[in-house]
Amino acid sequence: MKSALAGTLAAALVGLGVPAQRPSPKPGPPPRVFAFLSAAGGTELDHLRRYGSRISVLAPNWYQLNLPTPSLSGGPVPTVLTLADGAGVQLWPVINARLRAGEAIGGIRQRELIAAAIAAEAARRGYPGVTLDIEPLPESASRAFDALVAAVAARLHEQHERLAVYVPRRTAAGGDHAYDWASLLSSADLLIASGYDEHSATNRPGPITTAAGFEGVLDYAATLSRSRIVPAIGAFGYAWPVRGGPGQFISTIAANALRTQTGAKKRGARGDTSFVAAGFIVHYQNTPALIARARDARDLGMRWLALFSLGREPDAFWAGITTERQIRDGG
Repeated sequence: MKSALAGTLAAALVGLGVPAQRPSPKPGPPPRVFAFLSAAGGTELDHLRRYGSRISVLAPNWYQLNLPTPSLSGGPVPTVLTLADGAGVQLWPVINARLRAGEAIGGIRQRELIAAAIAAEAARRGYPGVTLDIEPLPESASRAFDALVAAVAARLHEQHERLAVYVPRRTAAGGDHAYDWASLLSSADLLIASGYDEHSATNRPGPITTAAGFEGVLDYAATLSRSRIVPAIGAFGYAWPVRGGPGQFISTIAANALRTQTGAKKRGARGDTSFVAAGFIVHYQNTPALIARARDARDLGMRWLALFSLGREPDAFWAGITTERQIRDGG
């Protein structure tokens, strides 16, 4: 009876020109975690040792793509290799490139050389995949970037390896349009989608990630793929000088410590935390905010979650989430 009445009501609303509300998707299972590793210091290695068994993919920041040569520089850190192997976590190291003003990706020959260099290093090291991060990308280079990703993916797929591509924040209302998510998904296996930097170091002080802003990223991602777009949460913030100037990067762990040491009063709502201490205005993602954003992604049925980056998040974050590997391996 209840379902029949609901159907009658929905039909009546449509007849009146009122769109029927779409049911919310059923929350997905615990996500696979894709964790970046920006450094290999004490905290990073400690967290890899203790939480690596809960992570599906680890993306250490090991390589630099040098343009316009092109060539790769960098290489693996032995300690990370050992810990990752012990934890059973796949390594998809990051290949970074920072485009200078006016610098182009290049034509077909350039793309072939880049793809060959990346594929050769992946095969030599036995990586199951790699992660490509090229920033900033002018809109004029959008199609060239699509073609580069297609070339790299094709080479890796021939070797039975996979490709993840980092893309900056975007929503239906705006964002970085140089990165064409739909086009990139036709080649890459995963898109790592930034859910942060609503305010960055070069902006005036403000929230790094708001609940509404992150929901906007999730909603846009869900229109394309819940299984291959990986929303990324950031365990960090920025500290802006009270007297003005660019912000300085600060991890969630460091921001928590600074607030505790100074006794600064916490301000903010719905996950955005800020405080003023030691001559700085600090906005950052605290532990409850990180857990809430992870739950937002799962509630929308996203199959993956990315963390930027391992070792910057408090231990309490891991106590507040469940991952696929925990369920699968009983970790």
